[in-house]
Amino acid sequence: MEERIINMFNTITASDYYISNPYSSSCNKAFKRIFKSSDFLKYFYLLSNKTYERLATIANVSEDSTKNTIFVTGFRGCGKTCFMNLLNSMINSEYNLPEFKECKRIEKELLAQTVNDREDDIEKLEKRYRKSSQKICNTLRTQMHINKMEVKNENFATYLNNTLKGKSVFLNFEKGRASNDDLPFDKKFVLKIEDAVDDIIRLKENGTSNNIFARIINLYNRYTKIFNNTFEYKNTLLNFFEFCKSNLLDASEFNSVKRKLDEVLDCLNLEQLLFLLVLLHSALEIEEHNDNIPKLFFILDNMDIVYRHNILEESMHEYSNFIENMNSFMEMIEGSDNDKWSKIYDNITFIFAMRETTAMQIADHFIDGMEFVAKNFDISMDIDKALVVAKKFYFINNFTNEIENTDLKKTIKRVYDICTDPYIKSNIFPMFNNDYKRAITCITSLCEKNEELIDQEIRLVNTGEDYNKNGARGIIFRVIFDEFLGKRYFEKIGMEPPTNHNQEFTISRPILTLLYNLLPEFDKDEFHDDDNDRLTPETIPLRYLYSLCKPIMEKKRFIDALVGMFDLKKAPTWNHLITFDNIKRVSYQELDNYLNDIDNGIEKESEIEIRITCAGSNYIKFICTHFEFFSCRYTKNTYPLFAEKNCRYSEKYNNYNFEYVLKKVYDAVVVCCNRLKKYNSEVIKIQEENGGVPLLESDYVFRSKEDNVGRLHEERIIHWHIRYIDNYRIHIIKDIYPDKIVDMNERIINYIEKYVQLLKNPLFSNMSHVLYKELSACIKYIVDQNYNDSTTQISRKSYKQLVEEEKINGEL
Repeated sequence: MEERIINMFNTITASDYYISNPYSSSCNKAFKRIFKSSDFLKYFYLLSNKTYERLATIANVSEDSTKNTIFVTGFRGCGKTCFMNLLNSMINSEYNLPEFKECKRIEKELLAQTVNDREDDIEKLEKRYRKSSQKICNTLRTQMHINKMEVKNENFATYLNNTLKGKSVFLNFEKGRASNDDLPFDKKFVLKIEDAVDDIIRLKENGTSNNIFARIINLYNRYTKIFNNTFEYKNTLLNFFEFCKSNLLDASEFNSVKRKLDEVLDCLNLEQLLFLLVLLHSALEIEEHNDNIPKLFFILDNMDIVYRHNILEESMHEYSNFIENMNSFMEMIEGSDNDKWSKIYDNITFIFAMRETTAMQIADHFIDGMEFVAKNFDISMDIDKALVVAKKFYFINNFTNEIENTDLKKTIKRVYDICTDPYIKSNIFPMFNNDYKRAITCITSLCEKNEELIDQEIRLVNTGEDYNKNGARGIIFRVIFDEFLGKRYFEKIGMEPPTNHNQEFTISRPILTLLYNLLPEFDKDEFHDDDNDRLTPETIPLRYLYSLCKPIMEKKRFIDALVGMFDLKKAPTWNHLITFDNIKRVSYQELDNYLNDIDNGIEKESEIEIRITCAGSNYIKFICTHFEFFSCRYTKNTYPLFAEKNCRYSEKYNNYNFEYVLKKVYDAVVVCCNRLKKYNSEVIKIQEENGGVPLLESDYVFRSKEDNVGRLHEERIIHWHIRYIDNYRIHIIKDIYPDKIVDMNERIINYIEKYVQLLKNPLFSNMSHVLYKELSACIKYIVDQNYNDSTTQISRKSYKQLVEEEKINGEL
């Protein structure tokens, strides 16, 4: 096998390797025919404390007589399919979950190899596992007591391995490259039913079982009236049972009945198909196991194909009907001599996996009817994506001497260095809605296109200096922003090109600011509270958001921005910033019709709900204020500020390249500040008309989740840019031109001082007023040294240090 692995590494790309898994037809270029499911789970799959929590929830439902359905949701690429296949392997006794402490040990080792501040991160890991341990104990306590097991960490894996056992029926609706991937939703069920029929015919002909079709026909004959009252539509189900009598009882091979079976099944609706799928597999299990009937798990992965075929609402409605009618049917026959049917149905669990956009679509139509029989959880943030990268990186390291593909090894190392940087990983994966595949595809592509810049970034980080780390990370984000700009993603969300001067502000920013302030942010460990049985996170009505935005923007631009931010879900290298529910199709016309009805006072049967995504939160918290975000938009054909080429002197212009970048960005910030004066005055007017809430306490102004303090957009830009530029100043005078301290200080402090002057805005927060005085004092101190200072930073920390050392007067 080792030779085949080495050959694989010599013929694949870094992207193929990092995203490959054996469960996806579209993401398996690298592992194809080399790594099977058991190999993937052993070498590459990252277990975490959250994995045990999720499996505990499924195990609990599988033992609960009142619940039988699990919905697993998450952003695209977050690991749903891998998780479902882990579960499938456990059910089929192909994989045993390791002990909880072993999982922690492996994750701790990976973490220790990838971070510098080990103690802090390791303590956070320990805290996560302690918290999960308590949750798992609470979830499994009753059943573990029934099974006479002590409720403690050492027994979690044993209980889960024993409980999540039986038989699984796996339906994958992925639209990939396999021959059946493009089939409509219902047809996938038809194929699974036909597989079950084929199994029954082969068992019968092999003489290994009695005629299972006779058992099914007998059940139907005994309860025909109940069947007809519960599941019958236009005699379509009757046709199936008549077909069983006339064709399947005596069939010797499946091919002889396939065509006619297709015709019969094509007439059935989803509820009936579900019923027959369950009926056939139940009959198989009853026949094979008699009284010792095992659990039966129906796993339905990648439900998004339902949405694409516009039958989502109908399908979920029919599933809800199926559950209700099946429960009623089993109650009617319970206690009869057909108790085996009831017994196996009690041991059936349905597990659906779908993207959060799909979950949002079905929320209002579906959740009320399912809340008593279903549990749900979202796994978007269950796994540290950087550790997934690390695990694959350390695997290839075992073969690095034998691999001849040096370009592959370099790119894989670059991606590893980027993704395991603590600050970068905390922003880069949320930027892509924790879509591992999309983030890695983008990062590997940029590493291959920008080798020189990426290597500069890695060298800067490796210096260990905070000012260099800040700039190094800016290099990474700049190449990503350039990618977004080149793909016109910023235009898609309502951002005009720099050459246009029609907008007073980018429409998407206040929309996202309102959503960010009005909705709870995703917890860093959990998508939402597991104890809350809601299928989706909290949302707000679109009509309410519209009422807030109406006074400050035109309806057309409002709708265009919403559609653009949602449509990014189809973008190859970014992701949607908002999500809707209770709407069949997000389009300009649909939203315009809805808002027209709102304007005309027409009552709606159901509200369209909206929320911000991880990527949306990342945009409003991080992207829109970043120096490199402004630089990529307003400085054509330039490099990230910390790039080596910006240190070069231009004889033609008598300045350094970095001065051009600083000037253009500063000029853009000044224009931004001036334009936002009208916006701020309009918000103040709105607030005065609605109770006089101060500007900085309004929902129109970004408020930190940590301290709930409001800061204007331009204020946040100035804060971030000053810090970034001052870090660059220290980098230049310490690492590039240590013999030109005075010259470099004069050139760069000139721009910092201009930014500091922008802080003199009466609308800004108290922090800015204090910051103005503190930073001005730092600048004055350096100027008083005739600019011959290579250690003093222009920062609050430096100001306090100067005061303590009595180098400046601390009175402000």
